[in-house]
Amino acid sequence: MANSVSPMQLAEYVVSLPGHTSAVGTQVLKAEVGCVHLAVRKRPDLLDWGGIFHGGIITGLADFAAGTAVTTLLPLGRS
Repeated sequence: MANSVSPMQLAEYVVSLPGHTSAVGTQVLKAEVGCVHLAVRKRPDLLDWGGIFHGGIITGLADFAAGTAVTTLLPLGRS
């Protein structure tokens, strides 16, 4: 990845865009080349009937973290 955009800047930018990640309140805890750590605060509207995170929230978080981690490995301008 080019030095002009850090992995943290990239991850925070993508989280800020309209869509699932911003709607659920995804937070970037750590972002390095090839590694992104995310979190979502527990909210009633993100829970299933049993009071735990809905599976879509968990899989969406994992998908976004993996995709963003891979993107940090690509040359600037590629996605």
